[in-house]
Amino acid sequence: MSNALTILSVNVRKNHQDLEAILETTLADIILVQEPSWVRLVPLRSDTDPQGDETRGSVNHPKWNALFPPTAGPTPEARPLVATFLRKSTTHSFIVSILPSFSSLTSLGLNITAGLVPDHASSGGVDSQTVSANESTTEDVDPIGSARETGGAIMVDGLLAGPSTFAPL
Repeated sequence: MSNALTILSVNVRKNHQDLEAILETTLADIILVQEPSWVRLVPLRSDTDPQGDETRGSVNHPKWNALFPPTAGPTPEARPLVATFLRKSTTHSFIVSILPSFSSLTSLGLNITAGLVPDHASSGGVDSQTVSANESTTEDVDPIGSARETGGAIMVDGLLAGPSTFAPL
């Protein structure tokens, strides 16, 4: 296991194709993205609206896990201005925790630790969402709004994504 990670910071100016190209070609392990693409996805099924509930999200790439601010959502005012992408093959032995006290639509606080997910994280004693490429320790977090798993990220309709902030493929 390597103790070193390469981090790239980019501003993709909401361009979906540029973000896809970066994810496909970069050698970085972690990408900090400013102004990620946030496009319309297939609507969620709705019992009240025949058109379905609007959903938005970003790039879904099989080699990357995506982290978005917990407050990201489908409305224009809930569009995240930051995102973090973690390369699955090189970050699987690291624990990445979203720090809610530092997170908003314009910032994403992260804690990155080498090693296995600690037992105390799943006991409810942690004020963060903790994820690794292999498992999540946020089972004790009740979803405030409904969430949609898109394979690479969870897009939220409410304030907080359910089981984790990303979903491994």
